[in-house]
Amino acid sequence: SSNINYRFDEAEQVFQEMSKKQIEPDSVTSCILINLAHQRGFDAGSIWRIFCDMEEQKVFAGHEVFGVLIKAFCQRGMLEEGLKLMAEMERRSLIPNVTIYNIMIDSFGKAFMLEEAEGLISEMKAKGVQMSVVTYNSLIAAYANQGQFETAEAILEEMFDKGLKPTVQSYTTLMTAYGRRALSEKASATFVRMKKNGVSPNIVSYSALIHAFAESGWHKKAEYAFQNMLREGFIPTVEIYTSLLHGYRQAGDVDNVKRIWKEMRQQKCIGTRFTFNVLMDAFAKQGCYAEARDVMYEFNKIGCKPDRKTYNMLINAYARGFRHSKLPEILKEMREKGIHPDSFTYTTLIYSLFRVRDFSTAFKYHEEMCMENQLPDELTYRKLRFILDEKLEVRAQRNMQAVLGLQRKQYIPTTRTNNRKHLWERRKTQGQRVLSFRK
Repeated sequence: SSNINYRFDEAEQVFQEMSKKQIEPDSVTSCILINLAHQRGFDAGSIWRIFCDMEEQKVFAGHEVFGVLIKAFCQRGMLEEGLKLMAEMERRSLIPNVTIYNIMIDSFGKAFMLEEAEGLISEMKAKGVQMSVVTYNSLIAAYANQGQFETAEAILEEMFDKGLKPTVQSYTTLMTAYGRRALSEKASATFVRMKKNGVSPNIVSYSALIHAFAESGWHKKAEYAFQNMLREGFIPTVEIYTSLLHGYRQAGDVDNVKRIWKEMRQQKCIGTRFTFNVLMDAFAKQGCYAEARDVMYEFNKIGCKPDRKTYNMLINAYARGFRHSKLPEILKEMREKGIHPDSFTYTTLIYSLFRVRDFSTAFKYHEEMCMENQLPDELTYRKLRFILDEKLEVRAQRNMQAVLGLQRKQYIPTTRTNNRKHLWERRKTQGQRVLSFRK
């Protein structure tokens, strides 16, 4: 019970009580303690000491114990130690079974070490260890995650030739890999083929399909798959809601973003940091600063502190919403929480000031940016240079106009002076005509 709840302290107390009552531990006890230490995030040295303590108490280490130990080391990236433990098993006349090989092949696949994984497959065949569905699933995931989809599809077809029926995980693994590369048509075809072969999709399958559609910008198809999922009685997970939000964010459909977010709160589905970042970015790009503030409030409610990325999106929301007067307050709030602005923060501020043609404040933030050793991106630098060149050109034109104006002032009075006699004679003639008319 303590192992299931990952309560290592209580489990250790029970183990000490076993020792007091002279109840000898067995391999099951060893597996539980190693697995619990692994789940609690203990380092490899602590896990190894548990194994050595069990060895000192004459506890037999069989396939189950070595399997848990190898899994703990491999999930910490210690694949060489996993191979050494396999060698230790053979030294003790324990031939690694298919479960041990599956752990190692899956670990090598996740580490993108396909040659090592293929080497273990050859070793399995040489020792007469039959490949299972889990083995094939690990190979499909290894090749698909590296983009070698033809090989992954060939492995899936090989399962039929060997008399093994692919499971829902086999198809879902392939769909997930297609979705990461925005190959939604391939993911959709795999989903249809899965149902055609009599394998019912689960919530993870729908999650992979919706994510593939959202990643490709097909938010309408993602919504259609979502509605089909609801009709089949599945309860949406936070990953599915996040994928839908991501799709509508890419489409700039802020109304549906609000609808999905409202539905999440009604279903009491607590979002992750990534979910809230997607919401913040969706509202920021449309200038919905009030909604972005609400998201940050919900962000604090679940115990997640806003980071620099969160504040950058909030600044972007106020900037696009033309609430430039609030930007200094947000920057001050950001600094009070110990978050220093980066180049993206200053770039957003500068661009927002460009929109209202407040160039003096924009250059002020640029100077501040340089003082904090933050470099603008190429686009911002070009924009600043363009404004400077434009200002210099305007100033040069004004200077030229001033010079030309001085020349005109020197030239025009001279002309008038030469013609003064003619003008006075004209006025005198006009005055005499007026007097003669009055008479």
